[in-house]
Amino acid sequence: MRQEHGEVAFDYGLYWFKGQSMGTGQANVKAYNRQLCARIEQGKAKPSWIVSHEPPLDEAPAG
Repeated sequence: MRQEHGEVAFDYGLYWFKGQSMGTGQANVKAYNRQLCARIEQGKAKPSWIVSHEPPLDEAPAG
């Protein structure tokens, strides 16, 4: 799998055979940014469960 080229390693034939679908698109970040930040500050939202890696800052470009 070559992640730097945006490739995903999965069996596309099996995926197609099972009739699954995939959607893509951009999130409207500006519409929710302030609400989300406020909820994080209030302790009502915890985005930390979604973070899987914490590389050092010098490795950020590769991350």
